[in-house]
Amino acid sequence: MNPVVRYVGFLREPPHGDPDAESLLDAVGRGDDTVRSPPADYLDTGYVLATTGQRTKDILDDRRPDSGPLDVRTDGEWVWPGDLSHRVRRYNVAPPAALIDAARSRARPAPAPSPEEPAAVRDDMLPPP
Repeated sequence: MNPVVRYVGFLREPPHGDPDAESLLDAVGRGDDTVRSPPADYLDTGYVLATTGQRTKDILDDRRPDSGPLDVRTDGEWVWPGDLSHRVRRYNVAPPAALIDAARSRARPAPAPSPEEPAAVRDDMLPPP
């Protein structure tokens, strides 16, 4: 298990985002336009740590189409919202280079976390009881 939980894609504007994070509007178009699918495909295969059973809406599209599940996923090192793959594909939002490198070096689908990793993420995300 990696002792450091690394978060990516919890951008400011989505309702499930991080108000202190980078703006989604600033993140648009920063990716490598020639390779959107491989990172997005990897993100789609992440292990679901938590899910609401709800869907998210694309806040950058006035029609507000579906943009993916409202869940949290991981590959055992990185943690991201389930709709990040939509933003990578549609708006060329770039995941960090270290995540792209990890995705390239690992087999797809994204590996399942160790049994301890979900507890580590829970402890990192939630305040102590």
